[in-house]
Amino acid sequence: MDRVEFDGMVSDNSIALTLKFSTPAERCSCAGKLCKEVFMLDKEFKSWDGTSADNATEYHFNILSNIADVVEQTDLDLIVLEIATLAKKYPTLNTNQVIQILLLREDLTKQEATDTAVAYMPRVNQGILFEIMEIVNQPN
Repeated sequence: MDRVEFDGMVSDNSIALTLKFSTPAERCSCAGKLCKEVFMLDKEFKSWDGTSADNATEYHFNILSNIADVVEQTDLDLIVLEIATLAKKYPTLNTNQVIQILLLREDLTKQEATDTAVAYMPRVNQGILFEIMEIVNQPN
């Protein structure tokens, strides 16, 4: 049976969770569960707003499904494709956030996650600070 460990700590109205995946199958199982939760959240919120299907409010729980897609992939090319999809759908997503999503997978080092995020995130998502750091770090 797949097992995902959750270490929870509640403070200041936020929950800190630590996920530990032992195998790719556990990552895939967790991603599937997250997608099911997204569907349920979206359905529940839409039932609360009381509007017709034509005028339904759009809730942005789908970003969680996109994150699940990054987590469940096992092939680097597919991970890169999912990162590009995330960046295109959510232009305010920045490189540091993508690094954290990649680190959630637990099969990449921090340096590998950083290299992947910087190499494959569109420049528009990397932000002005990234641009400044790139200029500062250029050799003379």
